[in-house]
Amino acid sequence: MARSARSVVNGQFFVVNSEHSLKCAQNYLLKQWNEKKWLEMRLNFDKTRSIPQNSSLHKYCQQLADALNDAGHHFVITINGVETDCNWNMERVKDFLWRPIQQAITKEKSTTRISTKETTIIYETLNRHTTSKLGVYVPWPCKENMGGRGE
Repeated sequence: MARSARSVVNGQFFVVNSEHSLKCAQNYLLKQWNEKKWLEMRLNFDKTRSIPQNSSLHKYCQQLADALNDAGHHFVITINGVETDCNWNMERVKDFLWRPIQQAITKEKSTTRISTKETTIIYETLNRHTTSKLGVYVPWPCKENMGGRGE
């Protein structure tokens, strides 16, 4: 069953995925047009990351962090000019492994603005790197290993 209109964020963001959400978007645009007589819109026809895919992304990043730590591939930081190892976590994987690949492929900084197709391409690129260079393979989480929450 399709979700109805997603809440309006900052008064202007809609995901139109049902007749109801289309009607809400039309009403909002008409109201703004009648008040201001000027609109600027950005339309996106690629399906962006879904809530289950968001959960899968975070689960993947955590699983990759755990696998990297278990394999002895720690995150290196510099404190007062001295390199220090620390453990990977979900945020470090997302910020220092996932996001640089994402930006190279999509030019997009936010993980919320990438399409489902782009998510797959980014995963495959990162997975190819960690498998070939570090010997660490982590499959993309699916419903079976997410307790019914992943894709």
